[in-house]
Amino acid sequence: MKQMWVERRWLLKGGLGALAGLMSRASLADVLVTDDAAMTAGDDGVLGAQLRLGEQLMRYLASHKPLGAKDGAEATGHVVVSPASLAAILSLVDLGGSPVMHSAIHRALGFKHALRRKELGDLASLRNSVSAIIRQSGKDGPMVMANLVAFDRVTKPKQLGMYALSGAGADVLVDALSDAKVIDRINAWVKEKTHDLIPQILDEAPETLGLVALNALYFKDKWQVPFEPSRIMAAPFQTTSGKPVDVQMMHSKVTEFRFRQDDRFIAAELGYANENFKLVVATTKSAPAQPQEFTAVSSWLDGRGFDAENGEIAIPKLKLSASGELLQPLDTMGLFLARHSPRALQGFSDAPLEIARIFQKIELRVNEEGTEGAAATAVMTTRGIKLATDHIKMVVDKPFVFALRDEKTGFILFMGYVGVPPKIS
Repeated sequence: MKQMWVERRWLLKGGLGALAGLMSRASLADVLVTDDAAMTAGDDGVLGAQLRLGEQLMRYLASHKPLGAKDGAEATGHVVVSPASLAAILSLVDLGGSPVMHSAIHRALGFKHALRRKELGDLASLRNSVSAIIRQSGKDGPMVMANLVAFDRVTKPKQLGMYALSGAGADVLVDALSDAKVIDRINAWVKEKTHDLIPQILDEAPETLGLVALNALYFKDKWQVPFEPSRIMAAPFQTTSGKPVDVQMMHSKVTEFRFRQDDRFIAAELGYANENFKLVVATTKSAPAQPQEFTAVSSWLDGRGFDAENGEIAIPKLKLSASGELLQPLDTMGLFLARHSPRALQGFSDAPLEIARIFQKIELRVNEEGTEGAAATAVMTTRGIKLATDHIKMVVDKPFVFALRDEKTGFILFMGYVGVPPKIS
Protein backbone atom coordinates (compact mmCIF):
# COMPACT_ATOMS: atom_id res chain seq x y z
CA MET A 1 0.00 0.00 0.00
CA LYS A 2 1.31 3.42 -0.88
CA GLN A 3 1.87 5.98 1.83
CA MET A 4 -0.55 8.86 2.26
CA TRP A 5 0.80 12.34 2.92
CA VAL A 6 -2.08 14.72 3.63
CA GLU A 7 -1.05 18.34 3.25
CA ARG A 8 -3.00 21.35 4.51
CA ARG A 9 -3.83 22.68 1.08
CA TRP A 10 -5.27 19.30 -0.03
CA LEU A 11 -7.54 19.03 2.96
CA LEU A 12 -8.75 22.61 2.76
CA LYS A 13 -9.41 22.39 -0.99
CA GLY A 14 -10.72 18.88 -1.48
CA GLY A 15 -12.22 18.07 1.91
CA LEU A 16 -13.70 21.35 3.05
CA GLY A 17 -17.14 21.01 1.54
CA ALA A 18 -17.71 17.47 2.70
CA LEU A 19 -16.31 17.94 6.18
CA ALA A 20 -17.68 21.39 7.00
CA GLY A 21 -21.23 20.04 7.20
CA LEU A 22 -20.13 17.45 9.76
CA MET A 23 -18.41 19.94 12.04
CA SER A 24 -20.04 22.19 14.59
CA ARG A 25 -19.67 25.96 14.30
CA ALA A 26 -17.59 25.97 17.48
CA SER A 27 -15.14 23.40 16.10
CA LEU A 28 -14.79 25.28 12.83
CA ALA A 29 -14.08 28.56 14.63
CA ASP A 30 -11.52 26.82 16.82
CA VAL A 31 -9.55 25.77 13.76
CA LEU A 32 -9.99 28.65 11.32
CA VAL A 33 -10.45 31.88 13.28
CA THR A 34 -7.52 33.93 14.55
CA ASP A 35 -8.32 36.31 17.40
CA ASP A 36 -5.56 38.90 17.80
CA ALA A 37 -6.87 39.89 21.22
CA ALA A 38 -6.47 36.31 22.43
CA MET A 39 -2.78 36.44 21.54
CA THR A 40 -2.05 39.31 23.92
CA ALA A 41 0.44 38.38 26.61
CA GLY A 42 -0.06 39.03 30.30
CA ASP A 43 0.20 37.43 33.71
CA ASP A 44 -2.52 34.95 32.82
CA GLY A 45 -1.89 34.98 29.08
CA VAL A 46 0.58 33.21 26.85
CA LEU A 47 3.70 34.99 28.16
CA GLY A 48 2.86 34.32 31.80
CA ALA A 49 2.16 30.65 31.06
CA GLN A 50 5.35 30.32 29.01
CA LEU A 51 7.48 31.72 31.84
CA ARG A 52 5.88 29.36 34.37
CA LEU A 53 6.33 26.40 32.01
CA GLY A 54 9.98 27.25 31.35
CA GLU A 55 10.78 27.80 35.01
CA GLN A 56 9.19 24.52 36.09
CA LEU A 57 10.98 22.55 33.38
CA MET A 58 14.33 24.17 34.21
CA ARG A 59 13.91 23.55 37.93
CA TYR A 60 13.09 19.87 37.36
CA LEU A 61 15.86 19.29 34.82
CA ALA A 62 18.47 21.11 36.88
CA SER A 63 17.68 18.92 39.89
CA HIS A 64 18.03 15.78 37.77
CA LYS A 65 20.45 15.21 34.90
CA PRO A 66 20.15 18.42 32.84
CA LEU A 67 19.60 18.60 29.11
CA GLY A 68 22.95 18.84 27.34
CA ALA A 69 24.99 17.51 30.24
CA LYS A 70 27.74 15.05 29.50
CA ASP A 71 29.10 12.39 31.81
CA GLY A 72 31.63 13.95 34.12
CA ALA A 73 30.38 17.48 33.50
CA GLU A 74 29.30 19.79 36.30
CA ALA A 75 25.78 18.87 37.43
CA THR A 76 24.38 22.28 36.52
CA GLY A 77 26.44 22.87 33.36
CA HIS A 78 23.47 24.23 31.44
CA VAL A 79 19.78 23.63 31.01
CA VAL A 80 17.96 24.91 27.92
CA VAL A 81 14.33 24.39 26.94
CA SER A 82 11.97 25.76 24.31
CA PRO A 83 8.60 26.48 25.93
CA ALA A 84 7.34 27.76 22.57
CA SER A 85 8.08 24.54 20.69
CA LEU A 86 6.57 22.40 23.44
CA ALA A 87 3.44 24.52 23.74
CA ALA A 88 2.99 24.62 19.97
CA ILE A 89 2.91 20.85 19.58
CA LEU A 90 0.87 20.10 22.71
CA SER A 91 -1.74 22.64 21.60
CA LEU A 92 -2.10 20.52 18.45
CA VAL A 93 -2.26 17.27 20.40
CA ASP A 94 -5.08 18.92 22.36
CA LEU A 95 -7.23 18.90 19.20
CA GLY A 96 -7.66 15.15 19.61
CA GLY A 97 -7.85 15.16 23.38
CA SER A 98 -10.61 14.15 25.74
CA PRO A 99 -12.01 16.70 28.21
CA VAL A 100 -9.64 15.34 30.86
CA MET A 101 -6.72 15.71 28.46
CA HIS A 102 -7.73 19.32 27.65
CA SER A 103 -7.45 20.22 31.34
CA ALA A 104 -4.19 18.31 31.79
CA ILE A 105 -2.49 20.00 28.82
CA HIS A 106 -3.75 23.41 29.96
CA ARG A 107 -2.26 22.86 33.41
CA ALA A 108 0.99 21.31 32.17
CA LEU A 109 1.63 24.25 29.83
CA GLY A 110 1.72 26.68 32.74
CA PHE A 111 -1.73 28.23 32.53
CA LYS A 112 -3.44 29.00 35.81
CA HIS A 113 -6.48 27.05 36.95
CA ALA A 114 -9.53 28.25 35.06
CA LEU A 115 -13.07 27.34 34.11
CA ARG A 116 -13.56 24.90 31.25
CA ARG A 117 -14.40 27.62 28.72
CA LYS A 118 -11.26 29.58 29.63
CA GLU A 119 -9.10 26.45 29.28
CA LEU A 120 -10.36 25.86 25.74
CA GLY A 121 -9.86 29.55 24.92
CA ASP A 122 -6.25 29.54 26.13
CA LEU A 123 -5.37 26.46 24.07
CA ALA A 124 -7.17 27.82 21.01
CA SER A 125 -5.18 31.04 21.44
CA LEU A 126 -1.95 29.03 21.34
CA ARG A 127 -3.01 27.30 18.14
CA ASN A 128 -4.00 30.59 16.56
CA SER A 129 -0.60 32.06 17.40
CA VAL A 130 1.19 29.04 15.94
CA SER A 131 -0.96 29.12 12.80
CA ALA A 132 -0.15 32.81 12.32
CA ILE A 133 3.58 32.13 12.67
CA ILE A 134 3.40 29.26 10.18
CA ARG A 135 1.58 31.43 7.65
CA GLN A 136 4.30 34.09 7.93
CA SER A 137 7.24 31.66 8.00
CA GLY A 138 9.68 32.46 5.23
CA LYS A 139 7.96 35.76 4.39
CA ASP A 140 9.02 38.22 7.06
CA GLY A 141 10.44 37.97 10.53
CA PRO A 142 13.27 35.89 11.94
CA MET A 143 11.17 33.02 13.32
CA VAL A 144 10.04 29.98 11.34
CA MET A 145 7.78 27.27 12.70
CA ALA A 146 6.28 24.08 11.25
CA ASN A 147 4.22 21.16 12.56
CA LEU A 148 3.86 17.59 11.36
CA VAL A 149 1.58 14.88 12.76
CA ALA A 150 2.32 11.36 11.51
CA PHE A 151 -0.17 8.53 12.15
CA ASP A 152 0.49 4.83 11.81
CA ARG A 153 -2.00 3.28 9.38
CA VAL A 154 -3.11 0.77 12.00
CA THR A 155 -4.64 3.56 14.11
CA LYS A 156 -7.09 4.43 11.30
CA PRO A 157 -7.04 8.17 12.07
CA LYS A 158 -10.34 10.02 11.96
CA GLN A 159 -10.95 12.38 9.06
CA LEU A 160 -12.27 15.10 11.34
CA GLY A 161 -9.14 14.89 13.47
CA MET A 162 -6.88 15.19 10.43
CA TYR A 163 -8.92 18.10 9.11
CA ALA A 164 -8.65 19.92 12.45
CA LEU A 165 -4.87 19.42 12.46
CA SER A 166 -4.59 20.67 8.89
CA GLY A 167 -6.71 23.72 9.63
CA ALA A 168 -4.44 24.52 12.57
CA GLY A 169 -1.38 24.59 10.33
CA ALA A 170 0.01 21.03 10.49
CA ASP A 171 1.05 18.68 7.72
CA VAL A 172 -0.40 15.20 8.21
CA LEU A 173 1.21 11.90 7.26
CA VAL A 174 -0.43 8.46 7.37
CA ASP A 175 1.98 5.59 6.83
CA ALA A 176 3.69 2.61 8.47
CA LEU A 177 5.68 4.27 11.27
CA SER A 178 7.63 1.07 11.92
CA ASP A 179 9.22 1.47 8.48
CA ALA A 180 12.75 2.87 8.78
CA LYS A 181 12.29 4.79 5.53
CA VAL A 182 9.32 6.67 6.99
CA ILE A 183 11.36 7.60 10.07
CA ASP A 184 14.14 8.80 7.75
CA ARG A 185 11.61 10.95 5.92
CA ILE A 186 10.39 12.49 9.18
CA ASN A 187 13.97 13.21 10.26
CA ALA A 188 14.64 14.82 6.88
CA TRP A 189 11.62 17.07 7.47
CA VAL A 190 13.03 18.17 10.83
CA LYS A 191 16.46 18.79 9.34
CA GLU A 192 15.01 20.96 6.58
CA LYS A 193 12.77 22.99 8.90
CA THR A 194 15.59 23.65 11.38
CA HIS A 195 18.06 24.65 8.65
CA ASP A 196 20.28 21.61 9.37
CA LEU A 197 20.84 22.54 13.04
CA ILE A 198 18.89 19.45 14.15
CA PRO A 199 19.48 16.65 11.62
CA GLN A 200 17.54 13.97 13.53
CA ILE A 201 14.83 13.79 16.17
CA LEU A 202 13.68 10.14 16.01
CA ASP A 203 15.60 6.92 16.34
CA GLU A 204 14.21 3.51 15.39
CA ALA A 205 10.47 3.49 16.13
CA PRO A 206 8.79 0.77 18.23
CA GLU A 207 6.30 -1.56 16.54
CA THR A 208 3.47 -0.13 18.66
CA LEU A 209 4.04 3.52 17.70
CA GLY A 210 0.62 5.12 17.13
CA LEU A 211 1.39 8.70 16.17
CA VAL A 212 4.23 11.20 16.26
CA ALA A 213 3.48 14.92 16.60
CA LEU A 214 6.42 17.16 15.73
CA ASN A 215 7.16 20.85 16.02
CA ALA A 216 10.20 22.45 14.43
CA LEU A 217 11.21 26.00 15.37
CA TYR A 218 14.02 28.06 13.85
CA PHE A 219 15.17 31.59 14.75
CA LYS A 220 17.92 33.78 13.34
CA ASP A 221 18.38 37.52 13.72
CA LYS A 222 21.09 40.14 14.24
CA TRP A 223 21.51 42.30 17.31
CA GLN A 224 20.04 45.77 17.28
CA VAL A 225 23.34 46.85 18.89
CA PRO A 226 26.06 44.43 17.72
CA PHE A 227 28.99 43.44 19.91
CA GLU A 228 32.37 44.69 18.77
CA PRO A 229 34.46 41.88 17.17
CA SER A 230 37.73 43.60 18.16
CA ARG A 231 36.74 43.41 21.82
CA ILE A 232 36.11 39.66 22.00
CA MET A 233 38.68 38.23 24.39
CA ALA A 234 39.30 35.33 26.72
CA ALA A 235 38.02 35.89 30.24
CA PRO A 236 37.32 33.79 33.34
CA PHE A 237 33.74 32.72 34.08
CA GLN A 238 33.01 32.04 37.76
CA THR A 239 31.18 28.76 38.40
CA THR A 240 29.28 27.62 41.46
CA SER A 241 31.95 24.97 42.10
CA GLY A 242 34.53 27.71 42.61
CA LYS A 243 36.58 26.57 39.63
CA PRO A 244 36.60 29.24 36.89
CA VAL A 245 36.48 28.35 33.20
CA ASP A 246 37.74 30.41 30.27
CA VAL A 247 35.16 31.82 27.86
CA GLN A 248 35.20 34.08 24.82
CA MET A 249 33.66 37.24 26.30
CA MET A 250 31.88 39.67 23.95
CA HIS A 251 31.74 43.38 24.84
CA SER A 252 29.26 45.96 23.63
CA LYS A 253 29.92 49.64 23.20
CA VAL A 254 28.51 52.06 25.76
CA THR A 255 25.00 52.89 24.59
CA GLU A 256 21.42 52.81 25.81
CA PHE A 257 20.14 49.46 27.04
CA ARG A 258 17.24 48.52 29.31
CA PHE A 259 18.35 47.34 32.75
CA ARG A 260 16.79 46.09 35.96
CA GLN A 261 18.62 45.42 39.20
CA ASP A 262 18.37 45.00 42.95
CA ASP A 263 20.94 44.42 45.68
CA ARG A 264 21.91 40.96 44.39
CA PHE A 265 20.82 40.59 40.75
CA ILE A 266 21.22 42.58 37.55
CA ALA A 267 19.51 41.99 34.22
CA ALA A 268 19.63 43.52 30.76
CA GLU A 269 17.39 43.32 27.73
CA LEU A 270 19.03 43.02 24.32
CA GLY A 271 17.08 43.85 21.20
CA TYR A 272 17.22 42.34 17.74
CA ALA A 273 16.86 43.89 14.30
CA ASN A 274 13.25 42.72 14.40
CA GLU A 275 11.88 44.70 17.32
CA ASN A 276 9.37 41.99 18.27
CA PHE A 277 12.12 39.81 19.72
CA LYS A 278 14.04 40.47 22.95
CA LEU A 279 16.64 38.55 24.93
CA VAL A 280 16.75 39.09 28.69
CA VAL A 281 19.86 37.94 30.57
CA ALA A 282 19.97 37.99 34.38
CA THR A 283 22.95 37.22 36.61
CA THR A 284 24.28 38.00 40.08
CA LYS A 285 26.46 40.95 41.03
CA SER A 286 28.84 38.94 43.21
CA ALA A 287 28.66 35.28 44.27
CA PRO A 288 27.55 32.80 41.57
CA ALA A 289 24.03 31.39 41.99
CA GLN A 290 22.56 27.93 41.61
CA PRO A 291 19.56 27.48 39.27
CA GLN A 292 16.97 27.50 42.06
CA GLU A 293 18.25 30.83 43.37
CA PHE A 294 17.18 32.57 40.16
CA THR A 295 13.56 31.92 41.12
CA ALA A 296 13.76 35.30 42.86
CA VAL A 297 14.10 37.04 39.49
CA SER A 298 12.22 34.68 37.19
CA SER A 299 9.51 37.30 36.74
CA TRP A 300 12.13 39.68 35.32
CA LEU A 301 12.41 37.53 32.21
CA ASP A 302 9.17 39.01 30.85
CA GLY A 303 10.99 42.32 30.30
CA ARG A 304 8.82 44.41 32.60
CA GLY A 305 10.22 46.81 35.19
CA PHE A 306 13.30 47.64 33.11
CA ASP A 307 14.61 51.21 32.69
CA ALA A 308 16.56 52.61 29.75
CA GLU A 309 20.02 53.74 30.82
CA ASN A 310 23.46 54.14 29.30
CA GLY A 311 25.51 51.04 29.83
CA GLU A 312 27.65 48.29 28.40
CA ILE A 313 27.19 44.55 28.43
CA ALA A 314 29.70 41.72 28.37
CA ILE A 315 28.40 38.22 27.72
CA PRO A 316 30.06 34.96 26.67
CA LYS A 317 29.76 33.59 23.17
CA LEU A 318 27.54 30.55 23.48
CA LYS A 319 27.08 27.31 21.61
CA LEU A 320 24.52 25.32 23.56
CA SER A 321 23.16 21.88 22.73
CA ALA A 322 20.42 20.17 24.68
CA SER A 323 18.41 17.01 24.25
CA GLY A 324 16.27 14.97 26.55
CA GLU A 325 12.94 13.70 27.78
CA LEU A 326 10.32 16.14 29.03
CA LEU A 327 7.60 13.62 29.88
CA GLN A 328 8.70 13.16 33.50
CA PRO A 329 8.56 16.85 34.45
CA LEU A 330 5.30 17.29 32.52
CA ASP A 331 3.82 14.36 34.46
CA THR A 332 4.57 16.22 37.70
CA MET A 333 2.90 19.29 36.18
CA GLY A 334 -0.42 17.55 35.61
CA LEU A 335 -0.16 15.28 32.56
CA PHE A 336 0.24 11.89 34.24
CA LEU A 337 -3.33 10.72 34.88
CA ALA A 338 -4.79 12.08 31.65
CA ARG A 339 -2.25 10.48 29.34
CA HIS A 340 -2.89 7.03 30.83
CA SER A 341 -6.56 7.15 29.92
CA PRO A 342 -7.44 4.82 26.99
CA ARG A 343 -9.61 7.62 25.55
CA ALA A 344 -7.02 10.36 26.05
CA LEU A 345 -6.77 11.12 22.31
CA GLN A 346 -10.17 9.92 21.19
CA GLY A 347 -10.52 12.75 18.67
CA PHE A 348 -7.71 11.29 16.55
CA SER A 349 -8.49 7.58 16.59
CA ASP A 350 -10.73 4.95 18.14
CA ALA A 351 -7.56 3.01 18.92
CA PRO A 352 -6.28 3.65 22.46
CA LEU A 353 -3.33 6.06 22.16
CA GLU A 354 -1.12 6.83 25.15
CA ILE A 355 1.57 9.52 25.19
CA ALA A 356 4.76 7.57 25.87
CA ARG A 357 7.50 10.12 25.13
CA ILE A 358 7.90 13.87 24.84
CA PHE A 359 11.37 14.55 23.53
CA GLN A 360 13.10 17.85 22.71
CA LYS A 361 16.35 18.81 21.00
CA ILE A 362 17.82 22.32 20.97
CA GLU A 363 20.77 24.01 19.29
CA LEU A 364 21.47 27.64 20.23
CA ARG A 365 24.26 29.93 19.02
CA VAL A 366 24.92 33.40 20.46
CA ASN A 367 27.78 35.42 18.96
CA GLU A 368 28.79 38.99 18.21
CA GLU A 369 26.47 39.24 15.21
CA GLY A 370 23.28 37.88 16.71
CA THR A 371 21.48 34.68 17.63
CA GLU A 372 20.63 31.50 15.74
CA GLY A 373 18.68 28.69 17.31
CA ALA A 374 16.50 25.71 16.56
CA ALA A 375 14.24 23.46 18.60
CA ALA A 376 12.45 20.26 17.67
CA THR A 377 9.87 18.65 19.94
CA ALA A 378 8.35 15.21 19.40
CA VAL A 379 5.27 13.79 21.14
CA MET A 380 5.12 10.03 20.61
CA THR A 381 2.22 7.74 21.46
CA THR A 382 1.96 4.00 21.67
CA ARG A 383 -1.25 2.22 20.73
CA GLY A 384 -3.07 -0.33 22.84
CA ILE A 385 -0.62 0.33 25.72
CA LYS A 386 -0.58 2.66 28.74
CA LEU A 387 27.85 48.73 39.35
CA ALA A 388 29.20 52.23 40.55
CA THR A 389 30.14 54.19 37.40
CA ASP A 390 28.65 56.86 35.18
CA HIS A 391 26.98 54.06 33.28
CA ILE A 392 25.84 50.56 34.07
CA LYS A 393 28.35 47.84 33.29
CA MET A 394 26.94 44.32 33.25
CA VAL A 395 29.52 41.56 32.96
CA VAL A 396 28.01 38.10 32.67
CA ASP A 397 31.01 36.22 34.06
CA LYS A 398 29.09 33.93 36.39
CA PRO A 399 26.01 31.68 36.12
CA PHE A 400 23.01 33.33 34.48
CA VAL A 401 19.50 32.71 33.22
CA PHE A 402 18.08 33.90 29.93
CA ALA A 403 14.88 33.99 27.93
CA LEU A 404 14.35 34.90 24.28
CA ARG A 405 10.77 36.05 23.81
CA ASP A 406 8.46 37.16 21.04
CA GLU A 407 6.62 40.24 22.29
CA LYS A 408 3.87 39.86 19.69
CA THR A 409 2.71 36.38 20.64
CA GLY A 410 4.14 35.96 24.14
CA PHE A 411 6.04 32.82 23.15
CA ILE A 412 9.35 32.05 24.90
CA LEU A 413 11.50 30.60 22.11
CA PHE A 414 14.41 29.62 24.35
CA MET A 415 14.90 29.75 28.10
CA GLY A 416 17.80 28.46 30.12
CA TYR A 417 20.37 28.48 32.89
CA VAL A 418 24.10 28.50 32.13
CA GLY A 419 26.31 27.48 35.01
CA VAL A 420 29.30 26.42 32.91
CA PRO A 421 29.44 27.66 29.32
CA PRO A 422 30.67 24.98 26.88
CA LYS A 423 34.06 25.62 25.35
CA ILE A 424 33.99 27.18 21.90
CA SER A 425 36.89 26.28 19.68
